[in-house]
Amino acid sequence: MQKGYIPPEAKDQQVRVHTKRNQHSRVDEDNKSAMYQAQPPQYQQSFTNQSFQQQGSWQQQVNQVAIPIHVSKRSKLLFVSGLLGVAYAIYIISYIFRTGNQITSSDTAAAIGTSLGMMLITPHLIFTCLAVLFNVIAWAMRLRWASLVAGILYSVAAILMLIYAPFVAIQLILCFVAYAKMK
Repeated sequence: MQKGYIPPEAKDQQVRVHTKRNQHSRVDEDNKSAMYQAQPPQYQQSFTNQSFQQQGSWQQQVNQVAIPIHVSKRSKLLFVSGLLGVAYAIYIISYIFRTGNQITSSDTAAAIGTSLGMMLITPHLIFTCLAVLFNVIAWAMRLRWASLVAGILYSVAAILMLIYAPFVAIQLILCFVAYAKMK
């Protein structure tokens, strides 16, 4: 077999023959036109100036050759839910740290009560922070499943601390609505 030889039946397709000396794909100079013949008609036309003049403006030619890419918009519902979630997470973390710093060793009963209260709030805080994380991931990466996970985590956080459920109810609803709208 000769170097760069393309069999006659393969000239219709874009075929490159490997040589032993050079492992990169090489095409014989005489057979370079075979590569362009294998491309769709719209791409064949874009290689010549004559077709450029026939088709009119360059915008028409670009629109004809360009491959449409569907880019979905980011969900506004997830954005609002994420903002509210981040604000609430910052508030609850600062509240816990402020309360924890007020524990003094002089009043033992108050210290035990504050510790128990912080211990009860901790699961709510953990699930809320996880929900906020998945909420931001769902918004930033446009992931439908992450918005569902965020909604479920917000609902678990609401169940774990029913007193604070109204603070995560809006985020919970927005995440589930965003999940339903993302397709």
